[in-house]
Amino acid sequence: MRVGYEVSSLQEPQLTGIGKATLHLWQALSKISVLRVDPYLKASRWKKRPVVERHLGRSPGLYFPGFPMQLYGLDVFHGPDFKIPRGGRFAKVVTVHDLVEFRNEYNSAAFIEKARLDMQQMIEKSRPDLIIAVSEFTK
Repeated sequence: MRVGYEVSSLQEPQLTGIGKATLHLWQALSKISVLRVDPYLKASRWKKRPVVERHLGRSPGLYFPGFPMQLYGLDVFHGPDFKIPRGGRFAKVVTVHDLVEFRNEYNSAAFIEKARLDMQQMIEKSRPDLIIAVSEFTK
């Protein structure tokens, strides 16, 4: 089985939160012999590729989350941080770790509105086959 794996959350030298979870899941999936796991980096993060490469030990592929695209040969694409591509003939899985983007005490009204629109577009346009919520509260 060939899995595309979104790695944009690995863009910082010191990982926290979702970055750490993304790296640990990458490491675990990469050890499963029946899987071929290919990392993909969001085009807007391409300048951060050297940092991502250091975390992964290899270079990621490039994708554009806002545009329909074919990532040929994939069976599944997993976005561990809200990001998945549009289009494609593969199953799409997205993980939602938390909803802090929607909290007034942490973000401005404009930021919250953009986060809401991003989430809505991801669901309506990228059409995930499965959404994983990491807690009952997030669910």
